[in-house]
Amino acid sequence: MKKLIYLLTLFMVLNWPALSQTTVIDESFETDITGWDFEGNWFHEPGYIFMYYHPVTYDFDFWTISPEFQVPLTGGDLIINHFIDVYLMNVTNEKCEISVLHGDQEDVVWEYSLSNGPWGSIFGTDMLIPLDEFVGENVRIKMRSYGAKSSALWGWFIFNVNLTTFEYGGDSSYRDSLLTCFRLETTYRSESVHKS
Repeated sequence: MKKLIYLLTLFMVLNWPALSQTTVIDESFETDITGWDFEGNWFHEPGYIFMYYHPVTYDFDFWTISPEFQVPLTGGDLIINHFIDVYLMNVTNEKCEISVLHGDQEDVVWEYSLSNGPWGSIFGTDMLIPLDEFVGENVRIKMRSYGAKSSALWGWFIFNVNLTTFEYGGDSSYRDSLLTCFRLETTYRSESVHKS
């Protein structure tokens, strides 16, 4: 067991230079937000975009959509830093959701009912959305709020949208070798447990 751990550690150290970080999208909304589409009560202020309740709209369906980007072959987690502030006295059926648009499809990857109250910290909370099922595809991210009346939502504040992935030098052999080592260790542990 110790030999396997030492070999795995040595393998990782020797191959570390083959590993690099790539930022695919990193939007902090500080300045120009070219490529973002808005519908309804979505606005931009330096440092964030937000959906505001005013003007109050009944049977609303408001959204913002990011510029298109390609999910790398190594996949990764999209991190959205946001906060949802709710006016509970006005809530009926209102919701917020995040979708991944790819091709002519729209996959909802997160949904939140405003009847649950505020979501996250007023300064923003990171939420991870795995994008591994969209590797190699060109996608856009859609943030949408809808329901009976917009006044159920004081505001939905998006502070940052980020996708940073690890690239493996040139080919997938490093990743495949690493996975093989993990599988060997898991198999070894499993056999050790069954023997005892």
